[in-house]
Amino acid sequence: MGKLCKTDNRGLQGNFENKIGHCPNVMEPILFAGIILLILYFLLARQDFVKSIYYLIPLLPLDNRIYFNWGFERATPVRWALVGVILFFLFSSARRFGKLKLLKSLKELRHSLGKDKFLGLLVVVWLIRLLSTIWSLDFASSVNINIFFTEIVLLYLVLKKAFLEKGQEFVAKSLKIYFLTGVILALWSPVQYWFYKFQDRVLPGVWPLPNSPVRIGSLFWDINHYGAFAVTIVFLGVAYLLSVKRKKAIFILPAFLITAISLGMTLSRSAFIGFAGGFFVFICGMFYGRRIKQILLGLAVLLTILGIGFLAIDRGVVKVPKNLYERFFSLNFSYRVWDDSINAHSALILGSWQILEDNPVIGGGYGSFDKKFRLTPNIKDYFSLDPVEDAKIPAHSVWFEALSATGFVGAVPFYLLIGLLFASLYQKTLVVLKLGKSLSLIPLGVLCGLTAIFLSGIFYSYNLEFFFFFVFIALFLSWDEYQKINLNYKTALIITFLVTLAGSFIFYKLGRPALADWDESIYAQISHNILHIKGDAFALVWREDALRDGKDFWFEKPPLYIWLTSFTYFIFGVNEFAARFVSALAGVFGVLVVYFFGRKIFGERIGVLSAVVLATTTHWIFQSRNGTLDVLTSLWILCVMLFFWLARNNPKKWKWVGIFLGLTMMTKGPIVAIPIISLVIFVLLDLLVFKSLSYRLRDTGKIILWFLIIAVPWHAVEIIRFGKEFIDSYLFYHILERSRGIEGHQNDFWWYLIVLKVWFRQWFVILIPSLILGLFAIFARDTKREVRKPLLFLVVWSLVTFLVLSASSSKIQWYLIPIYPPLSIIVGWFLIKAYSLIEDKFKIFNFKFLVDLKIIKYIVFVLIITVASIFLEFRWKSMWVAEDVNRDIAVLGATVSELNDDPSFLPRKVPIYFYSMSPGPAYYYIQRFSRPVAQNQIEDMIKSPSGKAFMAMTKESSFKKLMVKYPNPHIMVYKKEGDYVLFGKDWPQVSANFAPQFYPINPSEYDPYFFEKELFNSKWLNE
Repeated sequence: MGKLCKTDNRGLQGNFENKIGHCPNVMEPILFAGIILLILYFLLARQDFVKSIYYLIPLLPLDNRIYFNWGFERATPVRWALVGVILFFLFSSARRFGKLKLLKSLKELRHSLGKDKFLGLLVVVWLIRLLSTIWSLDFASSVNINIFFTEIVLLYLVLKKAFLEKGQEFVAKSLKIYFLTGVILALWSPVQYWFYKFQDRVLPGVWPLPNSPVRIGSLFWDINHYGAFAVTIVFLGVAYLLSVKRKKAIFILPAFLITAISLGMTLSRSAFIGFAGGFFVFICGMFYGRRIKQILLGLAVLLTILGIGFLAIDRGVVKVPKNLYERFFSLNFSYRVWDDSINAHSALILGSWQILEDNPVIGGGYGSFDKKFRLTPNIKDYFSLDPVEDAKIPAHSVWFEALSATGFVGAVPFYLLIGLLFASLYQKTLVVLKLGKSLSLIPLGVLCGLTAIFLSGIFYSYNLEFFFFFVFIALFLSWDEYQKINLNYKTALIITFLVTLAGSFIFYKLGRPALADWDESIYAQISHNILHIKGDAFALVWREDALRDGKDFWFEKPPLYIWLTSFTYFIFGVNEFAARFVSALAGVFGVLVVYFFGRKIFGERIGVLSAVVLATTTHWIFQSRNGTLDVLTSLWILCVMLFFWLARNNPKKWKWVGIFLGLTMMTKGPIVAIPIISLVIFVLLDLLVFKSLSYRLRDTGKIILWFLIIAVPWHAVEIIRFGKEFIDSYLFYHILERSRGIEGHQNDFWWYLIVLKVWFRQWFVILIPSLILGLFAIFARDTKREVRKPLLFLVVWSLVTFLVLSASSSKIQWYLIPIYPPLSIIVGWFLIKAYSLIEDKFKIFNFKFLVDLKIIKYIVFVLIITVASIFLEFRWKSMWVAEDVNRDIAVLGATVSELNDDPSFLPRKVPIYFYSMSPGPAYYYIQRFSRPVAQNQIEDMIKSPSGKAFMAMTKESSFKKLMVKYPNPHIMVYKKEGDYVLFGKDWPQVSANFAPQFYPINPSEYDPYFFEKELFNSKWLNE
């Protein structure tokens, strides 16, 4: 092959540093090989198009750049071959369209896009990504990645042509070849390991890292990409194994085992996370298909293998290397904990969202991630975890690359495309499992593989042909069910518009301000404590001393929001953005649900305007940007009401009313009274006034059953585990006592009217005539039943919400959030009524020669309202963008928490005391043992004799007052940040970050735990 030349391979392939593709004296032969491959596949496609696809599949995983850079960077064999097939496809298509007239060709193209919604969405995503090159900061990278995605769009067309020729036979054969390719590829992994272990040679695809077990990636460049590929093969293997006859199973079993072992050799945590998700789907599918015997047999085999393994480890027969153990117990995505690689991926994901925060509508440009990411606040954290300043940083997430690159405008069609794929395959799987035919588990195996690859895709962007090939084949496998799904382009456009509108406000610089006092920072800290195994999901802990002293567990609210936030920490790392993500996402989904609800009861036009009203409601935006419970609670209540309305005509949906009532209870407990009372009153009115026959007693039983299934388990566990402590705190104090306004939140009965006036802003002016006209329509005899009943429902819902919240003496402005969805629909209804009256009376622009003039006028009307509302919201920006009042605490707290393990700093058992500060931000940002102290306690510390050390944080003004009152030369300020200071006395050494002490002191002269024992009588320190 000639002389090899050395190249920089970033150490990822060990000692094998020769990259053939970059060697000048072998460039021409390799390039020639690629061209020959292109010509061969062109001729093969010309002879037998479908067969050319079959021969293309074995090339999909040949990705290692050392072996397979044929002439150009990333010019892998599959790309050369695919170009050949695509060229023939384009040539034949051009000839076909050339024989047709231009108008007929365009009509046929339009018909094709209209019939194939997946293709239409794919083309939309492609066009938006092409357009985003205009504002990209890296034009060359954008061109390269757009060439790749253009290839993917053409790959879909090529595969579709083959599918239309052969039908499901093409899909079945393609999956078999894909599976066989994966098995053959897996055989290379033990060869790589043998060379590494016994020949001391590191082949390409092998990744030996210091203090870590070796990882094997077969013929892939990135081992984690191979892990994702191998997961799809494993699930296909399981499906084939359980579907074929025993004679064939004898051959499939070793193939499956080889692939599973090869997957294990990758040690890819992202692939294992994906496998866990796919395995869960597989078990659910098997139960649905009533294959209980196979489930039990499989679990028995799995448990036997695990049991033998644990027994061997316990008896010392097998020793698990410490670095291997640490790798799989490092799935903790909080910064500076465990594994830097995991934390670096969290930083990349967070960086994607920070790019979106600055460019919510159109993103930062497809291919511009590296340049944009370097401008985010998170870049410093990332480089501290992965020092690759000189390397190009690619986007690392299938899900979040679309957001950072093309904003909400480009991401929503991409997510709809994925949703369409999963919905089709899910329905196909259910249908086939019900029939129970031979090979009935193949769709389930593909669904599990798809689930796995998209789960692991949270942490990696698989810009590779194998990923999209598997996605497209999954769609063709479920083609019959896909064609039944009713998704039109108008709905997709409306969803994109509404998500962009709401998301642009809600996610704008979402993670930049520090957490607010009290609720937001408290929930954030409790979620953090779960992640750090301080307490658990059923024993919530706010202050760490609850664990140290064995009391004061947190029982204020049910845990659902806390659990969800803890999960977002797992993905994004522990930061302000992750703490607010659940609420922000609920805010966007709330807008969408209002659209669907309004469309269902009044029609699409009112649905759109209702969603616009909610999306531009200042209070909704503000609270969605705050990491508290109210918007998520409002979303659940909204879903309760939507499914109640749907269930009246579709009894299968009654269970969802109970499920969402349970979720409401698990988010904010007693607030569940609002939807329950609203529904009871409406049902009574519906029975008495409208003589409805939609309700049956067993439907009520179904609602109650599902409500109890969701809400009871946590409450039961808490009562069993904590008994009287839980009942006294949760029920008697936080529900009953606090409703009487005992914590300083008392206001008069009509106070929420003032809140509505202030926070509903421009819509409050329209709300008054909306309610008047709505009430008139309800009582007017000539109003159609189809209008009266929905209006009555909305008015009852709004009125009950207002009265229930007003009846409580404890009132805070954000408690009112659940009222905005029904009011938004009422306002949307009024706006359309007003628009219709004006249109009918003045006949605005009623020119008959314009075909769709009514639609155009309506769109203009919506745009005028939207633009005016956007203008007003930006004018009132200070109301929904919170001031960064706690940034100084965040910076000072971060300085302290970074020194947790520094021996020259405080011992771990020594608390940082904080005085005259809100405890929420203090606990959250001082990520170590900390305590609040009263004035007399901090004064005792300052007055204490030499030798009694402490360190505390407070406002600079409070510190100055203390120093005036109790001057002490031993007290010093270690660091000042804005309005806050970190001060203390008598520490022998301090970090280089702080000023040096003025005087020496012998450590034996002081007791570092003195104040903790004296002031708090801590059991933990006295034991």
